[in-house]
Amino acid sequence: MSKTTKTEYIPIRVEPELKTKLIAEADELGITLSEHIRQILVTVPVIGSVKDGVIEIQGDHGQRGFIGLGHEIIGQQERIVVVREDGVAHLFAAGVGRHLLRGQFRPAFDVDGTGADLIRLATFQGEQFYTPLTHRARWFVESVTLLAGIGMVYLMVNLMRPVLRAPHSSLGERRLASLLVRDCGASSVAYFALGADKQYAFNEAGNCVIPFVLQRGVALAAGGVIGPEEDRAEAVRTFCAMCEENHWAPAFVMLEEPELGDYRASGLDTVKIGEEALLDLATYDLKGKGKQDLRTAMNRAQREGWKLQLFDGEVTDEALAAQIRELSEEWLRDKVGGEMGFVMGGSPITGSKDTLVTTVTDSTGKLMAFVTWVPMFAAKGWADDYIRRAEDAPHGAVEFAVVGTLEKLKERGDKVVSLGLAPLANVASENQEAVLSLERGLEIIYERFAGPFHYRTLKQFKDKFEPRWENRYMAYPGIAALPRVVLALAVAQMPGFGLAELGKAVRGGSGEAA
Repeated sequence: MSKTTKTEYIPIRVEPELKTKLIAEADELGITLSEHIRQILVTVPVIGSVKDGVIEIQGDHGQRGFIGLGHEIIGQQERIVVVREDGVAHLFAAGVGRHLLRGQFRPAFDVDGTGADLIRLATFQGEQFYTPLTHRARWFVESVTLLAGIGMVYLMVNLMRPVLRAPHSSLGERRLASLLVRDCGASSVAYFALGADKQYAFNEAGNCVIPFVLQRGVALAAGGVIGPEEDRAEAVRTFCAMCEENHWAPAFVMLEEPELGDYRASGLDTVKIGEEALLDLATYDLKGKGKQDLRTAMNRAQREGWKLQLFDGEVTDEALAAQIRELSEEWLRDKVGGEMGFVMGGSPITGSKDTLVTTVTDSTGKLMAFVTWVPMFAAKGWADDYIRRAEDAPHGAVEFAVVGTLEKLKERGDKVVSLGLAPLANVASENQEAVLSLERGLEIIYERFAGPFHYRTLKQFKDKFEPRWENRYMAYPGIAALPRVVLALAVAQMPGFGLAELGKAVRGGSGEAA
């Protein structure tokens, strides 16, 4: 089988005295400092892998120990190129410290002797070929043994700890989950419970389901429990017990305020993560000063001959479907984070038997904007998913698409529409003096990232429709687990986020839904 090779950069911090010596040696050899350190690395007969900022080393006979990268930093940070094959880092790093201290040991430095000595130290054999001459050298020898001991204890604890893999839901479980979602799923994210990325946890009675993904040791549930209200608290307890058995951190996102008691009763903390915009179709109209922009968009559409189509199912016009795909690809080029996932971005952009698609074309048939809608099954409603417009589309095209859809859904007898979450909106604590509160911290994040991710623009766009705003929450197992949970959520929501996407954010690329 062929091996794929990719390059990873591992930062190494060097003490100033040793760095000066290495620079002098590099100058004599006519190479850069990084190249000199790389040459040192490749002479050490030890392989291993990097995990959580620690190098795991493996000797010639399979013995294992651990050595950290944390030396004191002074001056410029150097980068070492490490080649990875099939995802396993072949790091020749155990002897870096030994080489850097080679003048502080007797006899003189030797590659084979160094490798053998390191393996003996890491496996507690006691015998040493090299004798340390200085305090720093003795500290290095002791640290190798100490870190190896810590690694052994960590390895034994993990070997004895029963950690189960996330089970792949069977076809029968998926069918049961689908039935429960279609019967009881009333939230704007219920549709995403049917995604192929989801696993399912059921209560003992089998009448409640929790759809979740396992991300970085966090069992991240998409919305709250789906099932009869009286059985939800028991379902949360069962899910948390399953997570504890597997050493996962349980977390739930997009929870509604009335159900928070069920999660707090299971020992979870809750925090507001934003507000969701909801429209009650029975009473919705375009009256009022605040909806002037919407009326302007409707009038312009009529004047310029824009055409709105609502597809209940797949778009059958292949030419229009091709325009939808092309517009979507164009829109994604500058969007920070790439295509979204987890509880958004799961509907087919050209429609399906469960979803709706709204298109807006100009008088020549050119597509200006489109919106996809996912069902809020038990609420007899719809939630927007993708909202995309052409770069040269005139102002008001998206507003026309949404208002036109609202009118058609109202005629059909549908009851509610969700325009989605305004992330981190109004999350600050009511006590403004509590500047160290979690909510206040989230507000600071909102202010910092409102530009590249267009949080404020999203809120302003949804405000045009004068929706009913409802708080949405996240439940998590205490403040210590919160960083893990937030990272897991970010990875699940933006699976394509990487350095290129970060560059877009720095440049102020698009992050808005519309």
